[in-house]
Amino acid sequence: MTIRKKTLNIPPVVQRGYFWCAIAFLLGVILSFSLPPIYALPVLPISFGGFLIIILKSRNALSAALRGWWFGFGYFIVTFHWIGAALLVDADRFGWLAVPAVLLISAGLALFPVLVSLAVWFSPSGNWLKVLIFAFAWALSEWLRGIIFSGFPMSPIGISWTISDAMIQSVSIVGVFGLSFVTVLASALPLSHYCIQKRRTQKSIIMATGISFGILVIVWVGGEIRISESEIGYNDSNLKIRVVQANISQQSKWDFKAKNLALSKHINWSLYNNNWDPELVIWPETAVPFYISNDGQLIHLISKAIPDDGFLITGAPRTEKVNGLSKVWNSMFLLGSDFSVKAVYDKHHLVPFGEYIPLRGVFGFSNLVNSAVDFSSGFGPTTINIKPIPSFSPLICYEGIFPGNVIGEGIRPAWLLNITNDGWFGNTTGPYQHFHTARLRALEEGLPLIRAANTGISAIIDPLGQIKKSTSLGSEGIMDGYLPAPLQKPPPFASIGNWILLIVGVIIFCFATFDFRRFRIKFL
Repeated sequence: MTIRKKTLNIPPVVQRGYFWCAIAFLLGVILSFSLPPIYALPVLPISFGGFLIIILKSRNALSAALRGWWFGFGYFIVTFHWIGAALLVDADRFGWLAVPAVLLISAGLALFPVLVSLAVWFSPSGNWLKVLIFAFAWALSEWLRGIIFSGFPMSPIGISWTISDAMIQSVSIVGVFGLSFVTVLASALPLSHYCIQKRRTQKSIIMATGISFGILVIVWVGGEIRISESEIGYNDSNLKIRVVQANISQQSKWDFKAKNLALSKHINWSLYNNNWDPELVIWPETAVPFYISNDGQLIHLISKAIPDDGFLITGAPRTEKVNGLSKVWNSMFLLGSDFSVKAVYDKHHLVPFGEYIPLRGVFGFSNLVNSAVDFSSGFGPTTINIKPIPSFSPLICYEGIFPGNVIGEGIRPAWLLNITNDGWFGNTTGPYQHFHTARLRALEEGLPLIRAANTGISAIIDPLGQIKKSTSLGSEGIMDGYLPAPLQKPPPFASIGNWILLIVGVIIFCFATFDFRRFRIKFL
């Protein structure tokens, strides 16, 4: 008697490449929902497990690369849809660019998941090893995304855990890209193991799921222990801070009449009497929409908002002639109650097409802000040390999203200051992603972070990344509080930086190239 094997009839459409590219696109789309403010964490194993499976089921390297690109395109087009909102602020001039810009940026960023696909495809065979390489390649791609073409490390997948203070404590050791590695590893293990393992057994699947769950439990328990054993008080100076969030609409920010109203609003909120006597008032990026560097009358007007014997920090554009040419900077000013400018910091990490146009002569575009010339770049991260204010490192706008690049050489600051204007992005997910991406710099450096945002989210964050006070997006008002103290000893990441990721890569490479079959230990 002959026994005929049962064959599975797979529909022809499933066998076609475009079907799996569509699946990859959908997996990328749902992955974006794991990010703030949605935090749909259950999609992580579905997205990453599914992504790894369709890579491994690719017929060749080109097929794997295409699937990786479609996964990345789906992920980035939803994650960064809010870039289009910035182009709609001045819809008459730039509205036509909103959709093409999001599509083109997403298409370019999708090349990074292509690198992930190829790394897995060409990696040595091995059940656990492929998952390790997959996780490392994803983390490495995020790191490269923060370097290539001026860098854009916004919204790494590690910020999905900012919903829990305990889960993000590991950032102090491995950084956000290290947390991304752990996230992808734990997410991809259960589903991918079911696909990779030739002899699938209930025991092996349970073990893979248990290891995945165990990794996350270890990270969470370690975080809870770190928080419980840390005593975070206030800075020895007991500096009393007031952050003003005036919630100025971006559409009217540079209108001449509206500019004066915006300035008055900042001054009035700074003087608000609620029995709190601030020593330092902080306004957000370009809160003063005038050139104040050489305008004594304007400084005198602003000085109404400066506390007696205190200081005011504000963002404002700065202009100066260099070799006969006018240059413009996006700057931060520290003003004293004696009407003097105590310190100036110029933003060094500029936004392409927003603050400058790459190859302006070729493209012929004007930038999004109302400036006939490109903004000039500052000299890089620096520490401002003006007594009696504890020394601090200023970060303007998205300078706060770059891990390991928020502190200059020399004196280690006592706190980080991030002034920003997220009014460009309205009530989208962009401001939430920006806030939580910047929030992790406090953990990485072991320093408190004070954030002043025009439309929100403003916050006081301690060196453990815990939000002590915050404002809501789109609200108007003030936030008063004391400056938290820094950690007495900087965390490991502050010293090692992103090199920890390369160390992990070297270890995985050694596992990938070492032939364990030739290595035997005989017990006598």
